[in-house]
Amino acid sequence: MERFFKRKSSSGSGSSDNVDSSNNVGSSRTPSSRQSLLDCVFGAHELEKELTETDVGHKLVVPVRWLDEMPPFEGSSREVQFGVLDDKGFHFLLCCSIRNGSYQKPVLQAEGWLKFFKYKGLRVGDKIIFLPQVNHFRETIFQVRAQRKNIHGHWVDI
Repeated sequence: MERFFKRKSSSGSGSSDNVDSSNNVGSSRTPSSRQSLLDCVFGAHELEKELTETDVGHKLVVPVRWLDEMPPFEGSSREVQFGVLDDKGFHFLLCCSIRNGSYQKPVLQAEGWLKFFKYKGLRVGDKIIFLPQVNHFRETIFQVRAQRKNIHGHWVDI
């Protein structure tokens, strides 16, 4: 079953954080490109997080609300694997796991996450952004971006 996502509207100064929030579902603005049109029709929900010490040294702790956007866990499985593509087209396989019990505390396991982390040269305070992409030939995958604040305090892709 496919899931469709809506784009998170960016908050803050509205400057050059490279997130176009003008195409929210229900927006009256006319899209300027094919991708913008697809975003209006299907929507896209960006998942973003600033990295902490735990994230850069071990595993990526993700907010519980991200589980609604992640691929579903099958049966009683506590893990799900999914692919991510970076801006250069490199594919990384990540594994999200959750705890037993009432508080699930989702994390991206070290093996795939640390490969991506090292490849990008990430550090505490950098930001990652996951954007679900519906792929009709394979499963839904995520585009992943990494950003760092420049000397002017604006987020730029790294």
